[in-house]
Amino acid sequence: CALPISKAVKMYDVPNIARYFMTTNVQDPVKFEESDRRFLLINPSSRLLNADWVDIQDKLHRPSWMKAIAEYLLTINVNDWNPRKFPVTDVKKDVMDLSVSAEKRFLMQWDNKEGMSGGGLYKLYKEYCIEHELPYAQSSISFCIKIIPYKNILFTTREDVKGNNVYYSCS
Repeated sequence: CALPISKAVKMYDVPNIARYFMTTNVQDPVKFEESDRRFLLINPSSRLLNADWVDIQDKLHRPSWMKAIAEYLLTINVNDWNPRKFPVTDVKKDVMDLSVSAEKRFLMQWDNKEGMSGGGLYKLYKEYCIEHELPYAQSSISFCIKIIPYKNILFTTREDVKGNNVYYSCS
């Protein structure tokens, strides 16, 4: 599908590279990280009911509405616009917060300068997840694998005299 472009120049078609437009009632519809720039999340007005959305969708397919939207968009100054930088909306902040793994949440609040074994750390993590109703890794081995990305960011390890890893928080 191509979009006709015209603004004081001869009209020409450009490819439509829009990807997806999604709506949902799910609290965390997509999983992404803070650095993810693929999504723009907005929270529409709660005043609109299902019938209103059907009416809007119907109108959006009318050529007169498409023309009005195109004319409006052509009035917007985009000289300083960076297409790779989406605004961080309140909804996006909420979904980003919901997307933080249980392991990262635990490590962000964990404070231990004395050192702790992997098994002891897993026990604390599991208790934290149960208390906060979060899903958790089913074994200390899977937990230790899941926290590897946070090493030297949220925690560090050293070997004890027996060669076992001892975990310390970075905070």
